[in-house]
Amino acid sequence: MSKFLYNIGILLLHFSIKTVAIFRSKKAKDWVEGRKDWKNKIRKIDHDNNCIWIHAASHGEGLMAIPLLKKFPNHKLIISFFSPSGYQNFKHTQENLTKVYLPIDYKKNAEFILKTTNPKLLIFVKYDFWFNLIETAYKLNIPTLAFSSKFYEKQWLLKPSWKWQNKTLKQMSSILTIDEQSNDILKEKGFVNSSYCGDTRYDQVDSTNNQKLKLKITKPCILLGSSWVEEEKIIKEIIENLQEFQLIIAPHSITNKRIKEITSLFKNNCGLYSNLSDTIPKVLIVDNIGLLADLYELSQIAIIGGGFSGKLHNIIEPAAKGNYILFGPKIDKYPEANEMINKGYASTFKNSEELLRKVKQHKDLSSFNSQNFILNKEGATEKVFHKCQELLDHSSTSASSRM
Repeated sequence: MSKFLYNIGILLLHFSIKTVAIFRSKKAKDWVEGRKDWKNKIRKIDHDNNCIWIHAASHGEGLMAIPLLKKFPNHKLIISFFSPSGYQNFKHTQENLTKVYLPIDYKKNAEFILKTTNPKLLIFVKYDFWFNLIETAYKLNIPTLAFSSKFYEKQWLLKPSWKWQNKTLKQMSSILTIDEQSNDILKEKGFVNSSYCGDTRYDQVDSTNNQKLKLKITKPCILLGSSWVEEEKIIKEIIENLQEFQLIIAPHSITNKRIKEITSLFKNNCGLYSNLSDTIPKVLIVDNIGLLADLYELSQIAIIGGGFSGKLHNIIEPAAKGNYILFGPKIDKYPEANEMINKGYASTFKNSEELLRKVKQHKDLSSFNSQNFILNKEGATEKVFHKCQELLDHSSTSASSRM
């Protein structure tokens, strides 16, 4: 029954996206357009019988895959994305890497892509599991691996009522968890294919100062990184109490509409980075893509967006640059956030009063410890790579024995 319900859900998902695309939803339209003629696109991939397929849900998961991609210069690599934003914003290139959209998870689609490309290994980043694809790989003797995966005690796919999903996950060759708690949960539920690995995002950040921006800031700086409306409204409430700080806002979405919303909110106190002159405005709004990592080198305190919606953005990067981190309270799905709080490198806030108090409290915080924290967390990619090699070697040995 759980398999039947899953396939009905996939059918409804496909229908709903195509329906929404008709009514000019750009994201849905891009999703549909990106998958046009997908079979021919996959047929044209030169996989050379030496292929590794890596799947990422969106851009964040794609970034997590980069350190691992670099470990395989001699394999043909395919990275697939479910979301248009992931596909469109993933800019990493390698000579041996092809980027594709993952087709909808019908059994016939899973069979086509796996039989056509014949990957030696199928890898999932985090938790974007597509169960027909995993089951088909298992039946075709293609090893499967997930890394930096997070699990919860009451997660739907671990519940007894979802037997097929549970069974399919247990058929995966290896599940490498992002934290020890996730591994403990899987072990308690009878998984013998799981082990703790860590978070590969720690391996892709650079804690050194490579600042290329032509900004000279002479006072303490607060940066709203990947900000949403909630963080912007809260900071607006206390802006008069932050006269000793330079404020920089780098919004999550850099569209004309969002930039107009922010400039309207801060009115005469703000100016755009694209119009920057010798005088830096009280609130500098960054309307250019690709500057966030460099901007973190200018700030001492980073307020990270998404914490009020349960979609917290990357906090590892600002910590690597020595920032004290602040974010909204909905962080249950982010073990790195709770760990940084416990270590004293980050904190949550629920309103403007709490934010102001914590900003004032930490404006003189030394950056040294948070940078060391990041350095001490590195090494997950190496663990994933060794497990991949182990599975590839086993697959090669098994294939030879069948000949």
